Amino acid sequence: MIRKRLKNLSTTLFLAFFLFPFFQANGQNNFYGTIVEANSKEPIPYTTLYLNNTTYGTVANLEGAFNLEIPDGNYEVIVRLLGYETLTFFINTSELAAQGYRIELAESEQELEVIEVEDERDDVWYRNLKTFKNNFLGFSINAMKSEILNEKALILDSESSVGDLKVSSNEVITILNQNLGYKIDYILSQFVYSRNQGKVVYGGNALFKTDTTLRKGKLKKVIRNRDRAYYGSIQHLMQSLYFGEAKAQGYIFRELRRIPNPERPSQELIDAAKIAYGETEDVKKKDSLRRNYIRKERLPEFARELIDIELDPESFIRRTEDGKVFLAIKDLLHVSYMKENEEMRYVGSMGARPTHQTSIIEQLNSDFEIFSNGNYSDTFGLLYEGYMAWEKVGDLMPLDYLPENVPWNDKTQVNESSDIKNR
Repeated sequence: MIRKRLKNLSTTLFLAFFLFPFFQANGQNNFYGTIVEANSKEPIPYTTLYLNNTTYGTVANLEGAFNLEIPDGNYEVIVRLLGYETLTFFINTSELAAQGYRIELAESEQELEVIEVEDERDDVWYRNLKTFKNNFLGFSINAMKSEILNEKALILDSESSVGDLKVSSNEVITILNQNLGYKIDYILSQFVYSRNQGKVVYGGNALFKTDTTLRKGKLKKVIRNRDRAYYGSIQHLMQSLYFGEAKAQGYIFRELRRIPNPERPSQELIDAAKIAYGETEDVKKKDSLRRNYIRKERLPEFARELIDIELDPESFIRRTEDGKVFLAIKDLLHVSYMKENEEMRYVGSMGARPTHQTSIIEQLNSDFEIFSNGNYSDTFGLLYEGYMAWEKVGDLMPLDYLPENVPWNDKTQVNESSDIKNR
């Protein structure tokens, strides 16, 4: 198995404004500046800069200068070049600095611990690879048509943490999604799959590149696939909530309350049963204490109760006077998307029939802002269960994609790019 170690020479990254003439094209937002080395302040040429989860990106010129025209919205900016620390920061097009930006990158150094040898990838590595792809790309129709082109660059670790599979990569992962017509450059920042709990946590930064070679017939099919992937997605939900269109777009919301689990005795009774168990010699009494109290400590403390009353979306949305929109989910939010059924792959076999898509959302961060382009302020601020958790990177769409018929199309000023802009 291949093992690599990343050694950081510097972790200090600096972002600052600098002055030079500002030009604004009609109907566009100009995001521009210069990328320099943190210590010497010398320009760094050919650095890649892009907006996370979009098709908008560029490469700095020989003088380290970049210029990118972008649509309205809030975006995470990714700046990367081999040999330097990757830098991320957020911008809002309504607050772009008129004088432009100076971005300073700090050097980094990579050390290879073991030489890459094909024979060192054993059966365990390939089993871990399958587990990773299932839980990263997913099981959907789009995921099945997705391929990781450089999977040998993945570092698969199932040994350092019992029951967990951790995956990383020192290289950008290249994903080809044939159904959606995109090639994705993905920087994997985190992936942990817990076999015991059946849970997966992953995150990263993605640049989408549109396949411009598609013929007319294939392109029509790809656009249908893209629209289907967009509707019912997290992006679609967030935009529906932001623009007050969630109900019209087919979403139904209900409250899912956490209540004490009636099958589990209180912790006080369980603790008392443990004491009594240690004090008695009566075999029948021990068996009763173990069966009725001690073993039930493993049960979850809370159960869930669905309140079968449709919620007004504005009841868990907070809008401020300056136009900002925040989520304010109190407990758990039960979300049903009524305009599209689940995939058969999600339902499984055993004669089950697909029904409308159902998900559960838990808000972890009380200060959770959502934006007009479907982006939001905290990547890990929401937990998903159900259908939205089942759909993974294989169904991921860029933030700058919108179907023609969504009512906010003219409000977001989003135009899908054909490839990296201003290269």
